[in-house]
Amino acid sequence: MRARTLVRVAAFGALAVLLGACMKLDMDLQVSADDTVSGTVVFAIDKQLLELTGQSAEDVLGDTPLPTDVQGVSTDAYEDDRFAGQQFSFESVPLADFNSGEDPESLQIVREGDSFRVTGVLDLSSATGATGVPGLEDAFQNAELRIRIAFPGEVTDSNGQVDGNTVTWTPRIGERLELQATASAIGGGGGDSNLTLILIVAGVVLALAIAAGVVLSRRRPTVPPGAAMPGEMPPGGAMPGEMPPAAPAAPSGGDEMPPTTPAGSDVTPPAPPPPEPEGGSSEDREPPPAPTTPG
Repeated sequence: MRARTLVRVAAFGALAVLLGACMKLDMDLQVSADDTVSGTVVFAIDKQLLELTGQSAEDVLGDTPLPTDVQGVSTDAYEDDRFAGQQFSFESVPLADFNSGEDPESLQIVREGDSFRVTGVLDLSSATGATGVPGLEDAFQNAELRIRIAFPGEVTDSNGQVDGNTVTWTPRIGERLELQATASAIGGGGGDSNLTLILIVAGVVLALAIAAGVVLSRRRPTVPPGAAMPGEMPPGGAMPGEMPPAAPAAPSGGDEMPPTTPAGSDVTPPAPPPPEPEGGSSEDREPPPAPTTPG
């Protein structure tokens, strides 16, 4: 048995008219590059409306053409503070099964080369007059309807709201909505990019830190072997406030240092002898007076 299209799970066309009620449709699909579809579909009815009709959600949904024999699809009861119904979860359903419906207006996701093309019609224009229960027109305005399809690549064309690789449509009761979107089947464009940006920023910061280290190492002056680095004491030098090193001692042997007169001594050195007079001999001269010692 061919699998019914998942579009009918979401009450496309006749299903919405059949229920004719305030409902919740939340379709969240993820199309993969391997031509499969995964996601969830929540289809529920307003609890107050169920009380008016005297039926349960199982009674109403049991009369609708919802698939239960699609491979990879599981069904669970759904209920929140306002709606009750069913949640359909499916994993890696081939497009061939997803597009098996014969209704030309059903949701279709087709692979065309490196692109996915989405088409479909959700006609809710006659839903407001299908219940036969007066006073429900205002309740229809509170319906929660959302169709969201995410693609592996960039969305190139769509009549929905585009956010990265995702297209979202919000149907309204009483209106006819034609779905249309084209997106790349190859990953790498658009999409949820918060984590990617974080990784890019971290990578840039790391690259800048490495580049700064390389530049600083190349700008540092080259120091000859044995020379002092900036801020170091040169070899043999004295630190500020210290006495300089003592002068080297006189070499042993060889020339001796001339004697020096001790500082503060009262001894007067002897006067040099007077010059010899011209033409005379040392025998004719009178001997010089003897030096006197200061008393």
